[in-house]
Amino acid sequence: MPYELTEAEKEKIRAEMDYRAAIAHHVAPTRFNPGKSQWMSQLWLACNQPVVITILGGLLLAGFGATLQDRNTEQQQNKARTTQVIDKKYDLLFAFSTNVERYVDTVYNQRSVTLWLNQPHKPTDTYYGGRTRTETKKFRNEVLNHLMSQVPAGVYLNQIEALYNCSIVSKHAEKLRNQVTFLEEGTFKSDRQIDSVSNSIDMSIQLLATDMGTEIKGACPRA
Repeated sequence: MPYELTEAEKEKIRAEMDYRAAIAHHVAPTRFNPGKSQWMSQLWLACNQPVVITILGGLLLAGFGATLQDRNTEQQQNKARTTQVIDKKYDLLFAFSTNVERYVDTVYNQRSVTLWLNQPHKPTDTYYGGRTRTETKKFRNEVLNHLMSQVPAGVYLNQIEALYNCSIVSKHAEKLRNQVTFLEEGTFKSDRQIDSVSNSIDMSIQLLATDMGTEIKGACPRA
């Protein structure tokens, strides 16, 4: 009894024939004319063989696979770079929120105690916490030493302007820079003036930190 092919085997044969026909179509000359182009005719006859077609098909598939792999690799590298930038922004936001406020508090203490020492006082007058004039001078030296050990706010603000892209972030960073510079170098006649500048800086720090968080989430904050 003759062997009859199963439907699965027939389907496999049809698929193989279609595959060979598709490959042959790609390698066939557009206008095949044996009389005018003998070398094209020989090339066509050589390529129109099952083994050659299979090899060419494998080469095409390998090339396509390599291209797809390169594209996937590039996408993964882009994703890795994006993740790295986001991580840096998170780290800078944490450092800014923690250290700049501490730096401003130290500058505030330095300006406040210096202002008090530069004003005339009675021998019995005391500074905050009941410190005598001698104790206050010692406290000022401690504050100055602590200030020298800290990273200035301007360093963090420079990093923010370099890493963050939104214009409003740069705008608020520049505003904060001016406020901190005034607290560091400005002329004050009373603690009330120092308190006013310090409170404005606190609000600017909170605003800038919020802007930075908004950019990290993928959106530019509105002005």
